[in-house]
Amino acid sequence: MEDKKDYLTGWSIPEKQRQKLNRFIELILDRNGQSIVVIDLRPMRTGLADFFIIAEGFTEDHLEAIALHMENFMDPLHEEGLRSKWVALDYFDIIVHLMTPDYRKHYDLEGLWAGAPQKKVEMEEAG
Repeated sequence: MEDKKDYLTGWSIPEKQRQKLNRFIELILDRNGQSIVVIDLRPMRTGLADFFIIAEGFTEDHLEAIALHMENFMDPLHEEGLRSKWVALDYFDIIVHLMTPDYRKHYDLEGLWAGAPQKKVEMEEAG
């Protein structure tokens, strides 16, 4: 049996959430999503979600392909922006933001949540 990759080493996360986060990262990578960052919102006590996953796709079609691939694995509670430059998939405790590079730079979610722990998924880790 193949060992599953843990992209979140060093973070204290309940095992069920860790598995879900790692699976979502794998699904994004399956469709060539880029520049993946996980933000741990738990210390911020927002009530919004426990984690954000932010990733890039090259075009609206690319974002849609990533989103649909993720939805084949698990239906989100809510989906927003499927045919746009910013797709949000709400999985209750995890919200996945898929953005084109220009939207990501403009809205700067990493900067907005700079006080929260953040972890980049290094592409060499993903291979």
